[in-house]
Amino acid sequence: MQLFTQATINKLTQKVAPNGSAHADWQRLLARVDIWCAQSPELPTQSGGWIHNYICPTHWLPLIYDGDAPSVHRCPAGDDCTGAIYDEAWRAWRHRQFADMSRDIALAYAVTGEARYLAEVERILLQYAAFYANFVGADSAEVWMITARVFNQALTESLWAIPLIHAFDLVSTDLPLDARQQIEQDFLRPLADTISQAQDALIKQDHVDSNYMGWFNAVLGCLGYVLNDVDLVARAIDGSGGFIKHLTIGVLADGMQYEVTPYYHNFVVLAYQILAEAAHANGRDLYGVRGENGQSIQSMWRALTQLTLPDGTLADLGDGSYWINSVYDRELSEVYEIAQAHDNDPAVAATLQNAYARKGSGRDNWAALLFGKEALAPSTPQEEGSAMRVLPDAGVAVLQSSPQLAAVVPFGAYRGSHSHGDPLSLQVWPFSNDAGCVLYGLPARMEWYRDAYAHNGLVIDGESPQLWANAQSHIAERQIQLCAADLFAGKVSRTIETTPTQIIDLVTVSAETPHQYDWVFHVDGQLVLENLKTQPHAEMAAAQHIKLTERVAGVESADFTITHNDQTYTLQLRADTPFDLLLGNAPGTSWNPTERRRVIIGRTTGMTQRYRTTISHV
Repeated sequence: MQLFTQATINKLTQKVAPNGSAHADWQRLLARVDIWCAQSPELPTQSGGWIHNYICPTHWLPLIYDGDAPSVHRCPAGDDCTGAIYDEAWRAWRHRQFADMSRDIALAYAVTGEARYLAEVERILLQYAAFYANFVGADSAEVWMITARVFNQALTESLWAIPLIHAFDLVSTDLPLDARQQIEQDFLRPLADTISQAQDALIKQDHVDSNYMGWFNAVLGCLGYVLNDVDLVARAIDGSGGFIKHLTIGVLADGMQYEVTPYYHNFVVLAYQILAEAAHANGRDLYGVRGENGQSIQSMWRALTQLTLPDGTLADLGDGSYWINSVYDRELSEVYEIAQAHDNDPAVAATLQNAYARKGSGRDNWAALLFGKEALAPSTPQEEGSAMRVLPDAGVAVLQSSPQLAAVVPFGAYRGSHSHGDPLSLQVWPFSNDAGCVLYGLPARMEWYRDAYAHNGLVIDGESPQLWANAQSHIAERQIQLCAADLFAGKVSRTIETTPTQIIDLVTVSAETPHQYDWVFHVDGQLVLENLKTQPHAEMAAAQHIKLTERVAGVESADFTITHNDQTYTLQLRADTPFDLLLGNAPGTSWNPTERRRVIIGRTTGMTQRYRTTISHV
């Protein structure tokens, strides 16, 4: 059994020929492969830690990875971080770099047949075979982790393993017999045991729906095919934690992964595609599989396109790889290269082109070269009439006012794990998007980015709601009406409507006893209060990371002008009952945490309030 058919390799060879459609991209791959092979860098013999620890504790920015500097961990803002925790995280990136390069080099060998490429892949695989049993990644793992060998986490081990398995498959028939047997016996078989144990641990925890499971299945399935192990293949596809089960319980009926986090959604799609392409090479169609509610791999990649904003970005929701120089766009380009090979939906083509535009790179990745169409399909603009797109089971709506103004409304249930405290919140593109989240090793990820005050919502008594169900919703052409009665001992409703020039937002709250209601709104760019004179205010808000600077007591309306990227917007806030207007600043988005955001809070203490907000593009 094999992971790539000979027809796939033949098509790759044609695409990268001097007159082929992918020749320029192929030359870029060969250039980095040749540099690597000339250097033949030394493989780390120690385990890697948790990649999420590779972040500056002062500026909240990811550290700059340099594969040639194992003890130099520099923040983009200028600080240097030292210590074992950063060295271990660096090694995690380094091991993954070795794995990714092994696949690129194996592709180079599959096309050119050059012995030096085969030798380098053999060197990397044999070294991992020699070291694998001695890795002790679990030793420094945190107690909650599903542990592995080369890394703290079995999930990271799976991400690292896939390109190594791909590389082995591409060169295995040309490896010396003793080398192939050593790699299988000392690396691939023990790897299968590690990931099988991790999968069993998730099943025992009754967490088969986890995004981890998608990657465990991808590894076990690919290993099953390259090792001719039908039991591993059956475990990965048909088992109690396998692909078919995971598709049914880990994906909602509208195609969104259950956590309703765009990054993790795409992350799972990529794992599914890797397994599906391996199965296809061996005569089994996983793209045709349907979950109990009609879920499919195609419905997943199409669902994510519904969260596209007017500039081609995808709405940020929950946790995810939402930081500068992240892997998000790389993984998007891989998913949508494979998707476009199976699907002519214009939204698929647009998502792929947008990912490449943000990356500023060519199509020199493995997915494009092996599976991508010879040319990118033309991307058509979003239809003018599509003023609203809704994923009803996920509980997310995107309402477009105009090419300059749009809203994102999450209203689905709190799903734990990577969810944030943002029930019935409102994102306003382009100047008030979700704050995202920083790398998970930073306490601020929990203290701030998941907190209700980090979102444009209604915070009741200064607390993030812990559990809540889907809001009741009524959807019209340009309006969504929402009502939730389980956020606290009262009732909250929110109606959001768009016109070709405005977003109109109405928030109503009521209870039988008095509460503190904070209407919260964040702004990137310049914020000017036009109709009121403020007084200095130096107290802290309920959220520890908000710094309040100004206050106006007992107001019924506030008019603001917002300037963002040379565009001007107005925001008018009105209320039925006088409220205190509080102004201050908060941490920046995870894309740029050091650039603090302006924050507006309308605070009322009482039993009822109704806030009406009108946002316009001038």
